[in-house]
Amino acid sequence: MDLITIKRLIAEGKEIKFYQHKSWRGLRLQALDRDHHECQECKRQGRVTTNFITPNGDTLSPLTPAPHIPYGREPNRGRETKRKNVLQVHHLKELKDFPHLALVLDNTETLCIWCHNDEHDRLGDCQGGERFTNEERW
Repeated sequence: MDLITIKRLIAEGKEIKFYQHKSWRGLRLQALDRDHHECQECKRQGRVTTNFITPNGDTLSPLTPAPHIPYGREPNRGRETKRKNVLQVHHLKELKDFPHLALVLDNTETLCIWCHNDEHDRLGDCQGGERFTNEERW
């Protein structure tokens, strides 16, 4: 995908088309591999968050032979597993502001969905913010 196409998609508000394109999908996989399928922000805070989670919440190694199986029995572990798409690849410099860096690996970072939402301030007051009360306090 070329820069002109990326700029056009941004201008039309169709960034989703960019994220569905094979160029982005390939770069996304490279970023995930580079970051060992771990959220880099969680890692900086001493936590580990990966895409591979068992139904009881245990994480599996990203080297598990079944990352491409969305639901089912994992052959080597013999227990039910489910893959949650917890990890996302974040542009360090935003796509809208820096379209020329859209497909640059060094401009990406693997983040879990929670850290990614926090990075973009999408969580708002839902994380321990002040609860709404009306003037009558009821």
